[in-house]
Amino acid sequence: MKKWLMRIVLVGVFIFTGMSIDAQPPRLNADKDTTSVLQPWSKILDQNKRFELVLGANAVLDNETGLVWERYPSNTPVNWAKGCKECYGRTVGDRKGWRPPTVDELLSLFDNKARSRIKLPRRAPFRSPKDKYWAISPIGFAWEVSLISGGADTIDSNANRYIWCVRGRP
Repeated sequence: MKKWLMRIVLVGVFIFTGMSIDAQPPRLNADKDTTSVLQPWSKILDQNKRFELVLGANAVLDNETGLVWERYPSNTPVNWAKGCKECYGRTVGDRKGWRPPTVDELLSLFDNKARSRIKLPRRAPFRSPKDKYWAISPIGFAWEVSLISGGADTIDSNANRYIWCVRGRP
């Protein structure tokens, strides 16, 4: 009985609002600015188009993910709590809104084909990257991500690692 009532209500909503059951989301016009649209993480860009300097050349926009990274990651290892506090209080290019990256976000920068010791894409304009950075899991655990091995693991939050802050949606 409840299923029939729910179906009747749904059909009434569709008829009243003019919605179609198989309605499609609106399509974007490629000629308009789409920088506010979340990136799908499904594209692989040419090395020359992936990164661009933004915020007065103090940050780097990753056009594959839509994330904005600090151009100059920290040079001093800190514990987890201090690293998080540094990101949340950071101002880069006159902009606040920085946070610690997730494991997936940091690993999105890893390039196993890179010939350098730190495995970042060849044309990535970051300065002085290090090996092990703090990252956060979706449920708040402290992780470390290695940009030499591409590995990630949970770690004691009292350990010292570098922090590399990011802006954008997780």
